[in-house]
Amino acid sequence: MTIVHHMKCACHRCLCVVSLENAIRKDGKYYCFDGCAEGHERP
Repeated sequence: MTIVHHMKCACHRCLCVVSLENAIRKDGKYYCFDGCAEGHERP
């Protein structure tokens, strides 16, 4: 069994790897910050 603790932000323009514990979860996906979760581009 493999346990995942980190993964790439679900935003296709972002290259961040986020901790699942600290990520922003929306619609079953994990994001690095509110802007990505809301569909905005990262500055």
